[in-house]
Amino acid sequence: LIFFISHSAWSLTTTDTLKVKELVTETIIKNQEIENTGVSVSVFNKKEIIFQSGFGHANMDEKKPVTTKTAFAIGSTTKAFTSLSMKLLENKGLLNISDRVLDHLNDFKLSNETITEQATIEDLLSHRVGLPRHDLLWLLSPFDREENYRRLQYLAFPEKAEENFRKKFVYNN
Repeated sequence: LIFFISHSAWSLTTTDTLKVKELVTETIIKNQEIENTGVSVSVFNKKEIIFQSGFGHANMDEKKPVTTKTAFAIGSTTKAFTSLSMKLLENKGLLNISDRVLDHLNDFKLSNETITEQATIEDLLSHRVGLPRHDLLWLLSPFDREENYRRLQYLAFPEKAEENFRKKFVYNN
Protein backbone atom coordinates (compact mmCIF):
# COMPACT_ATOMS: atom_id res chain seq x y z
CA LEU A 1 0.00 0.00 0.00
CA ILE A 2 2.71 2.48 0.99
CA PHE A 3 4.74 1.59 -2.11
CA PHE A 4 1.74 2.11 -4.38
CA ILE A 5 0.81 5.44 -2.86
CA SER A 6 4.36 6.80 -2.61
CA HIS A 7 5.09 5.97 -6.25
CA SER A 8 1.77 7.19 -7.56
CA ALA A 9 0.96 10.17 -5.33
CA TRP A 10 2.53 12.89 -7.48
CA SER A 11 0.15 12.18 -10.35
CA LEU A 12 -3.11 11.72 -8.48
CA THR A 13 -6.26 13.27 -9.84
CA THR A 14 -9.23 14.15 -7.62
CA THR A 15 -10.78 10.79 -8.48
CA ASP A 16 -7.51 9.04 -7.65
CA THR A 17 -7.33 10.87 -4.31
CA LEU A 18 -10.80 9.60 -3.39
CA LYS A 19 -9.74 6.09 -4.38
CA VAL A 20 -6.63 6.38 -2.18
CA LYS A 21 -8.77 7.50 0.77
CA GLU A 22 -11.10 4.55 0.21
CA LEU A 23 -8.23 2.08 -0.21
CA VAL A 24 -6.44 3.26 2.92
CA THR A 25 -9.62 3.30 4.99
CA GLU A 26 -10.69 -0.16 3.82
CA THR A 27 -7.19 -1.58 4.38
CA ILE A 28 -6.88 -0.18 7.90
CA ILE A 29 -10.33 -1.33 8.99
CA LYS A 30 -9.92 -4.76 7.39
CA ASN A 31 -6.50 -5.37 8.94
CA GLN A 32 -6.95 -4.16 12.48
CA GLU A 33 -6.02 -7.19 14.55
CA ILE A 34 -7.95 -5.98 17.57
CA GLU A 35 -11.13 -4.08 16.85
CA ASN A 36 -10.77 -0.37 17.46
CA THR A 37 -7.02 -0.39 18.08
CA GLY A 38 -5.65 2.98 17.16
CA VAL A 39 -3.78 4.05 14.09
CA SER A 40 -3.17 7.42 12.48
CA VAL A 41 -2.44 7.72 8.77
CA SER A 42 -1.06 10.48 6.57
CA VAL A 43 -0.69 10.14 2.81
CA PHE A 44 1.18 12.96 1.13
CA ASN A 45 3.18 13.90 -1.88
CA LYS A 46 5.94 16.48 -2.19
CA LYS A 47 3.51 19.38 -2.19
CA GLU A 48 0.52 18.50 -0.04
CA ILE A 49 -1.26 16.19 2.31
CA ILE A 50 -3.60 14.01 0.28
CA PHE A 51 -5.31 12.24 3.14
CA GLN A 52 -5.10 12.25 6.94
CA SER A 53 -7.22 10.36 9.39
CA GLY A 54 -7.30 8.61 12.72
CA PHE A 55 -8.86 5.18 13.17
CA GLY A 56 -9.91 3.36 16.31
CA HIS A 57 -9.20 4.46 19.86
CA ALA A 58 -6.20 6.11 21.52
CA ASN A 59 -7.63 4.93 24.84
CA MET A 60 -10.12 2.07 24.59
CA ASP A 61 -11.29 2.35 28.21
CA GLU A 62 -12.23 6.00 27.77
CA LYS A 63 -13.31 5.49 24.13
CA LYS A 64 -10.99 8.36 23.22
CA PRO A 65 -10.63 8.37 19.42
CA VAL A 66 -7.36 8.54 17.54
CA THR A 67 -6.93 11.81 15.65
CA THR A 68 -4.23 13.10 13.34
CA LYS A 69 -2.72 14.77 16.43
CA THR A 70 -2.51 11.60 18.57
CA ALA A 71 1.05 10.91 19.74
CA PHE A 72 2.18 7.29 19.59
CA ALA A 73 5.19 5.70 21.21
CA ILE A 74 6.98 4.26 18.21
CA GLY A 75 9.69 2.50 20.16
CA SER A 76 12.37 0.65 18.27
CA THR A 77 11.07 1.55 14.83
CA THR A 78 13.41 4.53 15.14
CA LYS A 79 16.29 2.09 14.71
CA ALA A 80 15.04 1.33 11.20
CA PHE A 81 14.83 5.08 10.47
CA THR A 82 18.40 5.52 11.71
CA SER A 83 19.69 2.60 9.64
CA LEU A 84 17.94 3.91 6.53
CA SER A 85 19.40 7.37 7.14
CA MET A 86 22.89 5.91 7.39
CA LYS A 87 22.45 3.99 4.12
CA LEU A 88 21.14 7.12 2.38
CA LEU A 89 24.20 9.04 3.59
CA GLU A 90 26.38 6.17 2.38
CA ASN A 91 24.68 6.24 -1.04
CA LYS A 92 25.51 9.96 -1.26
CA GLY A 93 29.15 9.21 -0.47
CA LEU A 94 29.07 11.06 2.84
CA LEU A 95 30.03 8.05 4.95
CA ASN A 96 30.50 4.31 4.88
CA ILE A 97 28.81 2.15 7.47
CA SER A 98 32.17 0.44 7.98
CA ASP A 99 33.69 3.79 9.05
CA ARG A 100 34.76 4.11 12.64
CA VAL A 101 32.35 6.17 14.72
CA LEU A 102 35.31 8.41 15.67
CA ASP A 103 35.77 9.29 11.99
CA HIS A 104 32.49 11.21 12.19
CA LEU A 105 32.07 11.99 15.89
CA ASN A 106 35.49 12.92 17.23
CA ASP A 107 34.11 13.30 20.77
CA PHE A 108 32.60 9.78 20.83
CA LYS A 109 33.73 8.06 24.00
CA LEU A 110 32.76 4.81 25.71
CA SER A 111 34.16 3.50 28.98
CA ASN A 112 36.25 0.95 27.05
CA GLU A 113 39.00 2.72 25.13
CA THR A 114 39.68 -0.14 22.70
CA ILE A 115 36.02 -0.46 21.71
CA THR A 116 35.76 3.34 21.44
CA GLU A 117 38.68 3.35 18.99
CA GLN A 118 37.41 0.44 16.88
CA ALA A 119 33.60 0.76 16.93
CA THR A 120 32.07 1.31 13.50
CA ILE A 121 28.70 2.67 12.47
CA GLU A 122 27.75 -0.87 11.50
CA ASP A 123 28.72 -2.11 14.97
CA LEU A 124 26.32 0.38 16.54
CA LEU A 125 23.51 -0.45 14.12
CA SER A 126 24.03 -4.19 14.65
CA HIS A 127 24.12 -4.11 18.47
CA ARG A 128 27.53 -5.76 18.50
CA VAL A 129 29.51 -3.21 20.51
CA GLY A 130 28.74 -5.15 23.69
CA LEU A 131 27.39 -2.30 25.77
CA PRO A 132 24.34 -3.49 27.74
CA ARG A 133 21.05 -1.64 27.92
CA HIS A 134 21.50 1.02 30.64
CA ASP A 135 17.94 2.18 29.88
CA LEU A 136 17.66 4.25 33.05
CA LEU A 137 20.11 6.74 31.54
CA TRP A 138 17.49 7.91 29.07
CA LEU A 139 14.16 6.46 30.20
CA LEU A 140 12.36 9.07 32.30
CA SER A 141 15.67 10.84 32.98
CA PRO A 142 16.14 14.60 33.18
CA PHE A 143 18.95 14.50 30.58
CA ASP A 144 18.66 15.68 27.01
CA ARG A 145 20.24 13.78 24.10
CA GLU A 146 23.46 15.75 24.24
CA GLU A 147 23.93 14.93 27.92
CA ASN A 148 23.04 11.27 27.36
CA TYR A 149 25.63 11.14 24.58
CA ARG A 150 28.26 12.68 26.88
CA ARG A 151 27.45 10.17 29.63
CA LEU A 152 28.11 7.14 27.36
CA GLN A 153 31.69 7.24 28.60
CA TYR A 154 30.57 6.31 32.11
CA LEU A 155 28.42 3.28 31.24
CA ALA A 156 29.95 -0.01 32.31
CA PHE A 157 30.67 -2.85 29.93
CA PRO A 158 30.39 -6.45 31.15
CA GLU A 159 33.50 -8.54 31.76
CA LYS A 160 35.23 -9.78 28.60
CA ALA A 161 33.74 -6.90 26.58
CA GLU A 162 36.68 -6.79 24.18
CA GLU A 163 36.57 -10.56 23.75
CA ASN A 164 32.88 -10.39 22.75
CA PHE A 165 33.18 -7.22 20.66
CA ARG A 166 31.65 -7.88 17.22
CA LYS A 167 31.00 -11.51 18.16
CA LYS A 168 27.93 -11.20 20.32
CA PHE A 169 24.61 -9.41 19.90
CA VAL A 170 23.89 -7.25 22.96
CA TYR A 171 20.69 -5.24 22.64
CA ASN A 172 21.12 -1.61 23.55
CA ASN A 173 19.06 1.54 23.12
